[in-house]
Amino acid sequence: MSSWLPRPCYDKELSDRYLTVNNFTFWEHSKGTGQLSLEEVQKGEFDIIFTHATYHTQHCLFLWDKQVKAANSRRPVLDSITRSQHHIEHCIRILTAHTAENYTSTQTTLFKTGTPIHVKPQNQICWEG
Repeated sequence: MSSWLPRPCYDKELSDRYLTVNNFTFWEHSKGTGQLSLEEVQKGEFDIIFTHATYHTQHCLFLWDKQVKAANSRRPVLDSITRSQHHIEHCIRILTAHTAENYTSTQTTLFKTGTPIHVKPQNQICWEG
């Protein structure tokens, strides 16, 4: 979820599960205009798109789910974002920032403007083991 990956690192089943369960809407503009289909998003032709505020937390949960799945696999293969300590720390900050006191105001603001997602194909590296 959120980046083009080389085939060995792409977990279609897991990605489809998160996308289906959450049923995200994607937009070309931060104000919720220029709605895009999932198929358009997956082509990777946009530098940045926007979606619901919940996408960011679901993205982090997706990566951790992917890590656990790889850890329990006979042939674990993970991409550079999923293995990134910096990205894990980013996810921890995102999830812990949503405390009971500020969750509602933060989410309301993000729902009004959209959460940016960087989707332009990047050079992700797959590591086995």
